[in-house]
This record gives sequence, C-alpha cells and structure tokens, in this order.
Amino acid sequence: MIAWLQGLLFEPTGAVFSSRYSVSESVARLQRNVRPWYSFAGSLRECAVGSVAPERVRIARRRPFVRNDFRPYFVGQFVEEDGRVTLVGSFGLSLGTKIFMALWLGFCLLWTLVVALAEASQRTLDVLPFAGLGLLAFGVALLAFGRWLSREDIGWLSDVVYEALGSAT
Repeated sequence: MIAWLQGLLFEPTGAVFSSRYSVSESVARLQRNVRPWYSFAGSLRECAVGSVAPERVRIARRRPFVRNDFRPYFVGQFVEEDGRVTLVGSFGLSLGTKIFMALWLGFCLLWTLVVALAEASQRTLDVLPFAGLGLLAFGVALLAFGRWLSREDIGWLSDVVYEALGSAT
C-alpha cells in the first residue's frame, strides 16, 4: 500500500523524444505548439501550455472548464550529443501537489496515531481515530481519481512533442 501510494505521488515517468532539427529549431517548433501558462487564447480549447527553452521545458495539458491539479507535467531539457538532438525529461505531478498530498496524508496518519494512543490510554473507544482514517482514505481516493482523470495526458502531450519535433511515435 505504501509503495503504491509513493509511486502514485513521487515516481516520475521518464521520456526521451528525438528531434530531426537543431536545438534552436526544435525549441522554436515546440514553442509554436505550446501556449504560455496564462494565455486566455488557450483557455477555451484543449491545448498544451507551459514554457519552452533549451535548458528547461515544462508543459502540461489544459482542458477547457476542467481544473485538475493531479495532471502530469512534462519537465525536461534539450540535449545535443553527437549531432543528435533529444528532449530528455519526465512526466510527474507538480511540486505543489506532491507537497500538499504528503502533508495531508502525513497529518491524517499522525492524527490517527495520536488519537488512537490517547484512546488506548483511557481505555475508551471513540470515533476520532476513524475520522483520521476516513480523511486518509478520502485523500488517497482523491489522488487516485485525479490521476485517473488525467490518464490520457501523457500520451496526448507526447503526441504534441512528437508532432513538433518531427519524430516517429
């Protein structure tokens, strides 16, 4: 259970995209397919949003009228070796989402442990430990549901990158 939860929160999915173009041309082509983070033009239709530079690429899928903080982000950089250009990075949750969920789940575990110990020392049984477990289950369910909603985002973003860089899928 803990390993599954840790994988859901912290395990990035690595990705490498080959490019037919130079670094500068690859950056320019990918920039044409990616809207800025806060552009209004991209808010009414599905699009890739983010920032693209040779040393740092960070993109995500934006869907109109849907807010999902559990969506995967691609974070990477362009690398040139032996005349070949590749975009190397990984897909994962945003740092803010990881921190929030780690604090939420950690607090729920701590609450449950402290209240259960207090209840055990008084030799009574109250609903308070179960409230902590309920909040823990709710947090895990929220995380799983958010990841399920964005289950196609990695493939969708990969297609955007493949199209821009002229590489085969």
